[in-house]
Amino acid sequence: MAFPYFSPLSPWIIDIMKDRENNPVLASVKNPFIILTSGALVVKGSASDDFVKRKTELANIIQNPNSPSSYKGCIISNNINKTNLTYTKNETIVGIDFSGKTINVEKESGRYISTPIIETLEVDTDGANNTLKTARVGVRLFSLKQLELFEMFFMKPGMNVLVEFGDGSMFQVDKNIRTKKYDAYNSTGEKIDFTPFSDVSQALIPKRDYKEFYESFSDYYRSSVSAFATYTTTLQKSLGTYDFVAGKVLQYNFSIEADGTYLVSLEISQGNQVSMAIPVKPKKNNSSTGVQNQNDAPTEEEQLIDILCADLNLDKEKLNDLLKSTPHPDNSNNWLKKEFFNFFKINTTSKETTASDKRYVSLRFILKILLNYIVGDNGVDKKFFNLEIPTYKMGNKDVEMIPVNSNKYIISNNKKIIFPTNELPTFTAKDGKIVINEKEKPIDGRINGYDFHVVGELKEAYNGIVIDSQKGDSRTGNALNIFIDYEEIVTIWIRSYTRIEFLEKVLEIVNKNSFGLIALTFGLRAPNTGPSVIDIKFKNNLIVQNTEETYRFKPTTINSIVKDFSFNFEMSNLVAGRTVFNSGKFLAEASKENAEKVLKTENKILELPEQAFKSIDNSTFGNADGWYSINRIELERILRDLKTTKQQPKTISEEKKDDEGVTNAADDFTQVIESKSIKYAMDSSGKVIKTLVFEDRELIQEKIKSEPQNTKKPTLSPIDVTLTIDGFSGFRSGQYFKVDGVPEIYNQIGVFQITNTKHNVDTNGWTTTIEASHNLIPKNK
Repeated sequence: MAFPYFSPLSPWIIDIMKDRENNPVLASVKNPFIILTSGALVVKGSASDDFVKRKTELANIIQNPNSPSSYKGCIISNNINKTNLTYTKNETIVGIDFSGKTINVEKESGRYISTPIIETLEVDTDGANNTLKTARVGVRLFSLKQLELFEMFFMKPGMNVLVEFGDGSMFQVDKNIRTKKYDAYNSTGEKIDFTPFSDVSQALIPKRDYKEFYESFSDYYRSSVSAFATYTTTLQKSLGTYDFVAGKVLQYNFSIEADGTYLVSLEISQGNQVSMAIPVKPKKNNSSTGVQNQNDAPTEEEQLIDILCADLNLDKEKLNDLLKSTPHPDNSNNWLKKEFFNFFKINTTSKETTASDKRYVSLRFILKILLNYIVGDNGVDKKFFNLEIPTYKMGNKDVEMIPVNSNKYIISNNKKIIFPTNELPTFTAKDGKIVINEKEKPIDGRINGYDFHVVGELKEAYNGIVIDSQKGDSRTGNALNIFIDYEEIVTIWIRSYTRIEFLEKVLEIVNKNSFGLIALTFGLRAPNTGPSVIDIKFKNNLIVQNTEETYRFKPTTINSIVKDFSFNFEMSNLVAGRTVFNSGKFLAEASKENAEKVLKTENKILELPEQAFKSIDNSTFGNADGWYSINRIELERILRDLKTTKQQPKTISEEKKDDEGVTNAADDFTQVIESKSIKYAMDSSGKVIKTLVFEDRELIQEKIKSEPQNTKKPTLSPIDVTLTIDGFSGFRSGQYFKVDGVPEIYNQIGVFQITNTKHNVDTNGWTTTIEASHNLIPKNK
């Protein structure tokens, strides 16, 4: 997936983009600002080398910060409204503190020298899943002594620094814009009205009280409901003309320019509060959970708890509390009875030894228990990070479900996942090959009563859309009922650093092993709902239905708000190599019988292998008017190479294989089917053995694809776009849009999803650059 979060642009963002389109004069008026604030308490004195004495001195300084030889924080801005700050012949000035006192450089006077000037600001939300929000600030200082005092506030590793930036021009041009009521929604999807600030200065973090600032600094970036709500509300009320980075100084450097000035670069990083970047590694309590009585044999549930705590390094008490406080879908405490499979296989018969001993856990348990355990153990607001599982109406019942596309013939082709359905196919030999046995009754492969396939009519609770769960061989599945290899989950848990990384890798297992039917991602299932796990390929997905109304950037219009735009199609070296040698690969693998079949057929194209056909047919990459390409030169090369393949003599091993006729022997087919069948004990006694996995992806894939599907048109390689607009702070990675001016086929088959947002403030103003990747959205036909 392009980015592990998928969401439309917020309604208020679309409103403001349209306002900008209708008011081109806004682009000609710029009033950018940057404010750099340090909360450091800088005092004059000599530090003692004695640790005990130093602690006493530090305590006295902190308790009595009003010494004449101290500065309470430092504020630097290019538009501070205070007389005699720009140039002075007296003591050089670095900035002002929270009491309004100028921060003066000693032993330097009699020179006309400027206060520090903030020249540039670059803000980047890139990184692993946007876990960091980084500001790079360029400040020019005008003497060594000025640098030395500036260093005390800003050039210290780990120093907490606030960078605020924005542009007040929108508030100066059109009064109607700032008095208009825009549509906005809270975290639960409820519509709220808000009135914009009368001036962008109202968005600034208060700096009137030093104590209030340092006590509340962490509120500006911590992951909590209140902090995030305040942040998003501020962005909305400022109409996207204000933003900030509140973090720690991680890097700094300076250079001495030819004119004797000092150019300082600061890098300030903040954890991105919308990235789910919560560390996976939980801390364990030191509290005792009690000792098991040696005379009492532990139950299976108790053994499961011990296994989970040992493998995932969980705290037993916290896990038990979470299991008790989280309602199970069947209104009982069945988390350990229904969400685990094959953990206690009893080998009592020879028949049983043929059953796999691989253990499984449901996706439901992973999403509702493990993810919430991470949240509850990291000191953040659980409500803010809770994953919302959508609820659907089935008759009179409300059912938690993540609906996905499926097929009557679906069965797992490897042991990483299991699709437990009551109609798992069986296999037989026909016309010299293995096929699905249509005459034999399907296997009831339900696990703990769970059926991956949904039976009955669903109604989307959000807007009442009715979902037909069965049509022909197509099915609707519930992803929560998929069982995943427990060892895979443990490995991912151990290797993941953050919660979003863990979730992304888990969903990737499902996506890679679902025959192209499923594409689970973290995102919004509708514009005004909470974050959840959704299948962006699902035939009735609300996002899919809403893409027709998706906002479009218009770089080609006269009054476009897009200042720069670029479209980039670039293959990696690996993909490029595969493309160049693609046809050669499968020509080398083509059998002589297939070559002969192709060359004897009048219409040779019809007999080409699927991979060869795809290499010459570009109909899936056509334009919006229906034109597409056929690589006629490649077709000729394929046919000539097949002719060459046909003329080559058979090897000794091939002749021997033909004489033995092994591929036509019925008993050999039985052995092949048996070797591909992975069996499992379906009950605790181990007497019921069933095939839940059949290791033949091509056979299953071909059968599923033979039925009408809601397929998407693939692209050859990731397509990226970059567009730049006047500064705006409301975009989030994962949101999507469309673009006028590119071949319309790209807007018809998908959207452009934001992967990174960058801000740049300099002498030319504030600009925002959006980096986005093309993401295909299937249509429900």
